[in-house]
Amino acid sequence: MVKRIPRQIPILTVLIFALLSFGCRKGIQGTLPPDQYPASSFSAVFDAFWSGMNTNYVFWSIDTTNWDRVHDEYAPKFSRLDINNPVHVDSAFSYFRQITNGLIDGHYRLTFTLPQLADSFLQPSAVKRYRVPPLPFSFFSKTITQRYFSRYWWATTPFQSVVAGKPDTLSQGIVAGLIDPQIVYLHLDAFYLSDLLGHRGFEILDTPWNQFLSLLHGNNVKGLILDLRSNPGGLLADLNLVAGQLIDSPLHFADTREKSGNGRLDYTPWAPAIATPQSAVSYSQPIVILTDQNSQSMAEMTTMALKCLPQTWIIRDTTWGATGPLNTDVGLYGGGQFSFAAFGYVYTSSAEYRYRDGKFYEGKGFPPDQYVPVQPAAISTGSDPQLEAAITYLNH
Repeated sequence: MVKRIPRQIPILTVLIFALLSFGCRKGIQGTLPPDQYPASSFSAVFDAFWSGMNTNYVFWSIDTTNWDRVHDEYAPKFSRLDINNPVHVDSAFSYFRQITNGLIDGHYRLTFTLPQLADSFLQPSAVKRYRVPPLPFSFFSKTITQRYFSRYWWATTPFQSVVAGKPDTLSQGIVAGLIDPQIVYLHLDAFYLSDLLGHRGFEILDTPWNQFLSLLHGNNVKGLILDLRSNPGGLLADLNLVAGQLIDSPLHFADTREKSGNGRLDYTPWAPAIATPQSAVSYSQPIVILTDQNSQSMAEMTTMALKCLPQTWIIRDTTWGATGPLNTDVGLYGGGQFSFAAFGYVYTSSAEYRYRDGKFYEGKGFPPDQYVPVQPAAISTGSDPQLEAAITYLNH
């Protein structure tokens, strides 16, 4: 759900021998942009999808899927299907599931425009990572505040967004306050603050955010708990807005690169991903970040950026594994989202993301420093063992 990381280095074309070394055969390169293939047959639909993935998918340097083998195996299967036969449509859906099942992109989502499949979608990462349901906002705004807070402010409000060309109702929630009463607590259930704070109609968000800022740099504060559990991500601009409050100089925490050509391994050079300070004073107190398996995208990038600070400690669980930034404005060479053959839409990352330690966490998730297991029985009684572990850490 991240929009983009600004490009800081001019685009250069990777030498053609890099593509050849990957084993991509020119004989099965697509001849048309994926959205210009006709949807008259499943052969054309498959060719459009395969060609779009071949060009636009940004993780071919680390994804283990053999894309040429996919073409050799599934092109004949799709050629035997009749696009007007409902049974064959179901078979095609099954084939798409098999093809995409091993992809590592944590943002990847395949949807369809064909009426028979309009309510169906494929999201490989959900099958791999989605083991526990997200915690509802009421758990943070009511259960936690009533049991652990000295004083607090919270707010939530709906707003309209557009995802993949379709209207979608999303929400931004904030829980901010004091625990113990010298521990500052902030929960964000998404990252849309940069588009909403200070804007007419969303004033309800301004008070809790401003109260958080005043508490953050207050006297006698032991530390900060940043709770990003069940946060699915949002806008990249929120990285500076949130993490930028804790630093006083630019923080280089990762590198990204985009596609520079139609070949699978045509990439721009790596460009630094930098968090920009929003405060003249850095935050020197301990920081504890709470994450879970449903912390995705911007929640992961924010966690990874702040982990570069020596006083940051991560508690609970490995994150989702959707670190690749998203850009809805497809560039000259694609890379990222695309439609194919008026049949479907691929929602996928537009840039490859490498953390400061040189490792890739796409499809794997970013691990915690201290694992505290989910305890549904405790949560059902209004207790939060993960939050209690964070409080214990800050009180030592």
